[in-house]
Amino acid sequence: AIALFLFAPQGALIGLRTWAPGLILLTSALILALILMPGLFHWPIRLGVKFLARFAPGLAQKIGDEAERAFAALGAYAHWRALAAMLLWTLGAWLGEACVFVGAAFAIPELVQPLGAILALPLATLATLIPSTPGYVGTFDYFAVLALTQTGNSAAAATAFALLTHLLLWLP
Repeated sequence: AIALFLFAPQGALIGLRTWAPGLILLTSALILALILMPGLFHWPIRLGVKFLARFAPGLAQKIGDEAERAFAALGAYAHWRALAAMLLWTLGAWLGEACVFVGAAFAIPELVQPLGAILALPLATLATLIPSTPGYVGTFDYFAVLALTQTGNSAAAATAFALLTHLLLWLP
């Protein structure tokens, strides 16, 4: 959200700078609430499954079983020690990955805006959720290049950054 607010190009998408960070923060807050207080979301899901059971009992049973398993797992992690450990490990992993992105950007002198790597980090990393080839070749690289070019870098320098970063993350 912060990267989008800082680096969203003017006029790229109407309102991107104003609505996208808020949407991302709202989604993040909902996910955090789900992790910290799964009981708040359990009853609406049960209610939805009961409603679905009127029309498709078999599907409702499957969804209900999966929801119960998911909430049991969330309940196991809804303790402060488990959450603190998970948060620390997550922050450490993201910080390490951010260092790779920023370090790779500063290693390429042709990048005139190396801090565009801050935008490339979430875009390229989340792009790996899109089904692609093994090693995320294509999706990761496309969004890394897109982020760097949108922050004022040349396509050639952005491509070099994407390939270097991808290799630094994938080979180990």
